[in-house]
Amino acid sequence: MNGFPTECVNVNVKKVEGYQHLVNQKTGTPSFYIMAFSLFQFVKGKVENLLGVKIYRDSLPHGTDLFMDLSRIKPLSTFSTVIDIGVHQGQSITAYLKGFPAARVLGYEASRQSFELLQKKFNDQSRVQLRRVAVSSRNGEATLYLNASDAANSLIKSATSVSQESVQASKLDDLCAEAGLSHVDFCKIDTEGHDLEVLAGAGHLLQSQAMDFIQVETSMRSDVDYFVKFEEVNRVLCGFSYELLGIYDQQTCWSGRGSLLFFNAVYVRSSLVDTAPPM
Repeated sequence: MNGFPTECVNVNVKKVEGYQHLVNQKTGTPSFYIMAFSLFQFVKGKVENLLGVKIYRDSLPHGTDLFMDLSRIKPLSTFSTVIDIGVHQGQSITAYLKGFPAARVLGYEASRQSFELLQKKFNDQSRVQLRRVAVSSRNGEATLYLNASDAANSLIKSATSVSQESVQASKLDDLCAEAGLSHVDFCKIDTEGHDLEVLAGAGHLLQSQAMDFIQVETSMRSDVDYFVKFEEVNRVLCGFSYELLGIYDQQTCWSGRGSLLFFNAVYVRSSLVDTAPPM
């Protein structure tokens, strides 16, 4: 990062008011404010060097904090329905309960073992609704291939699959219809390579732009086949008038190679961006 520290601290700096009589006659700028800002810059530099952090004014750079970027387009308090497809251990649900204080979260998980653990974890959370189902492009029975690492469980068989189990599959369009949902504020998709099939089963929701934001785990690499390709995800969602909001949770290669392996691409419906205030 060109020598910048890797950690970030968000600092809100308010302008100093009440000193309008101390004005620089050439620029019209309050002299006290100039002095205060200069002092702040000096102290800021010292703190950054001492603690190894980077201090920003008012907000973090775009792409650093998902919830902050979402709030620039739509108030987080107005998010009422969030869908998590591929819940795994529920890390995202925990974040959504905190980040979207008024939202209910519908979580869909295909693995029987993971689902049972999730039921125990969120048993006392009235805002969380869980269902064991594989979200796909069709309805009916499907096969879930299990891996030594449950994070890699998928409807797509791979060389690392060690066993399998049956699970009911449903289209997202039908799941939302059953739940009486006509609008979704945020939808996260993380199905270990099956994500395009999930989108294929959400044709009505996409066509009507019923989902404000969509997050998909994806990759730009041509040498891996267990993530959907970013180009394909981008083609599909842009075709339904969604725009890329940002790239989050970047993960470099597990081997230690310092190049990008995968990330979460977050899209926003174009009609929502059209009405959002300038950033």
